[in-house]
This record gives sequence, structure tokens and C-alpha cells, in this order.
Amino acid sequence: MNYIVTAADGKQYGPVSQDTVRQWVAEGRVGPQTVVSREGENAGAPIRELHEFAGLFSVPVGPAEAPPPTLAPAPASGAEQPRTSRLAVASLVFGILGILLCGLTFIPAIICGHLAQSRIAAARGALTGKGMALAGLAAGYVSIAYFLFAIVLAGMLLPALGSAREKARRINCAANLKQIGLACKMYANDYSEAFPPDFKTLVEQKYLDAYKVYMCPSTSHTAGSSPEDVENPAHCDYLYFGAGHTEAEIGSEVVLACDRPGNHTRYFNLLFGDGHVASLPGNSLEDALQKNHARLPPGAAVPK
Repeated sequence: MNYIVTAADGKQYGPVSQDTVRQWVAEGRVGPQTVVSREGENAGAPIRELHEFAGLFSVPVGPAEAPPPTLAPAPASGAEQPRTSRLAVASLVFGILGILLCGLTFIPAIICGHLAQSRIAAARGALTGKGMALAGLAAGYVSIAYFLFAIVLAGMLLPALGSAREKARRINCAANLKQIGLACKMYANDYSEAFPPDFKTLVEQKYLDAYKVYMCPSTSHTAGSSPEDVENPAHCDYLYFGAGHTEAEIGSEVVLACDRPGNHTRYFNLLFGDGHVASLPGNSLEDALQKNHARLPPGAAVPK
């Protein structure tokens, strides 16, 4: 079949064969809009519409273009925005504090975390903060371990601290007895080696008038304010055995003064006649004397 080609200026060429038309297309002389008619037909059409030439002008298929991103619709005016759960925030804060403070806030951290989770689920998107609630719960449960560890550690340390404090009080108590011993020695030097008849005499004659010295730091008693007070067990925590005795009678193994029973637990501070003080174990004064080969002056009785 032959074809007649009509140029853009209206001039016609042909009839020519199909191969010639194809050659002209390849050479660029005929474009897709060039009008071509089959020989014997009056009406022509753009060459790309003729089925025998349509393949010469097919659009090359390239990679498909990605569809434009779908934008979320703008919220309607006045629509409520999701808000963060305050309980979730509180759970996280309490959880962190629990870790920092050895578990002291683990209870509110766990309670707020569980409440936050349930309310966020019930809100159906109106509340956010599920991650914070989970983090607060995790920190709260970790804080429990810190809390238990702190309790165990305190149980181990508190008795040791209490023992150390009591030992310090016994040392201060021994220092008090040491001062009493020095005052008794000074009195004996002035009175032919005779010890004073009582603590009241030491106060009255100004050998030792500091009332606090007659108080054991381990008791809750209060210091006296007059010489008579040092004879009152409520204002004097020490026993005295030197009345009527001399330095020759009370030596390094004889007790001149000591703690009243109850000043310390299973310990007694003993002031001996030569002035030294010893802190000796014992469930009672008699027990402490027997275990440590100490004794009271002749005629003195062990108080019950």
C-alpha cells in the first residue's frame, strides 16, 4: 500500500511506499503530527494515529514517578489536641527520684505509672505519654531493689554506729572518773592522805565543783546545781567508796569510785586508788570485779 504525505505547508508528496515513510520518520522529515493518508482515501490523519506507524511514535516507558506524599488533613478548627498524661510525667519523676534517693519514692512511681497506662488506654488517643509511664514503672520497680538494699545496709550499719557512740560515751565517762580521782588525790595531799568523805565535800571545798563531771554521758540525768545534789542519784551517776580510807588502804587494785549500775550495758568504768581508770566488762558490778580481780575497800558493800 502506498501513502500520500502532506507537509506542514500543505504540499503533498507521494504516493510513496510504507518503507519510504518509515525512512522519512527515521530521518526526522515526518513527525508524529504529520498528516498521512492511504492511497485512494480522501481523508488523512496524523501519522501516529495510523496503526501501521503507531509503533514508531510510542512514548518510552520510564520508571514510574513516586506519588506525591499524602499530607495529613489539617485538624478542624477547635479540635482538641492530644495531651500528655500528667500521671505519666509524675510516674517518671518519682521513679527517677526513687533511684536517686534509695527507693524512697517507689510507691508513688508505681501507682502513678499504672494509673497513667489505664487512663491513656481509655482515652483512645486523647492522652499521650505511654512511654513515660513505662519508664516510670521500670524506675519504680528498680527503686524497690535500692530500697531493700538500703534497709539491709542500715540494719548492718546502725548497730555498729550505736556501738561506736556508746564506746565514745564510755570514754567520756572514764574521763569524768579520772577528774574525780585527781580531785580525791588533791584532797588526800591536803588531809594526811585521807580521802574525802563524799563528793559533796569535793564540791564545797572547790576541789571539783563542775557538776557536769559527776554525770555519765550515757544517762539522761541532769547535772545538779548545789553541793547536796551530788549526793542524789538523779544528779550523780557515780558511786564513791573512799570515805574513811587513806591512800595506803586503797591502791591500784582497790576501787575508789565507779559507774552506778545501769550507766552502760555490760560495762563498768572503775576508778582505782592509784588514779587509773579501767573500762571492764560485766553484767553487774560484782561480775566486773570478779572477772578482773578487782575489789572494793574493806567494809564497802557491792550495791545491788
